[in-house]
Amino acid sequence: MIGPGWFKQVTSALGAGAVVGSMLVHTDGVDFRLLRPGLAVAFFVLIPAVFGFFIGPLEKVLARPEVWVNRGRQGWILPLLSILAIPPMVIVVPFVSAFMLAWAAIRRSPSYASIRDNLWFGLAIRGLWLGVAVLGLESLVSDASSILE
Repeated sequence: MIGPGWFKQVTSALGAGAVVGSMLVHTDGVDFRLLRPGLAVAFFVLIPAVFGFFIGPLEKVLARPEVWVNRGRQGWILPLLSILAIPPMVIVVPFVSAFMLAWAAIRRSPSYASIRDNLWFGLAIRGLWLGVAVLGLESLVSDASSILE
């Protein structure tokens, strides 16, 4: 991510609202027939946008060593609670854990730093993420206009 902190938060919010909103807003959704369509669309876009806005600062707070999730066995409480509260997490957590372990191994490799610091590689990755956000926004606008007609 580039730019000052406020810009990172705003672009994360816009990207999350567009991409996740495009996955949640669809023309055959029951929520858009039973509720007021405009309000339903707004909420289904606003919820991931708010998450995207606050995820960066929250990650910085939780990364501090003195936070309870980083002390000893207490760090296991949050994942266990999420698995117990949301049973499908039993499927998601192993995949996320495997990805995180693989990513940690990649980040430790000596070639990662040289690739990460390459200007063209950084621009290509940012371009791909921008493309995902633009496609999500296009899909969201298309579905929302169909719902609101």
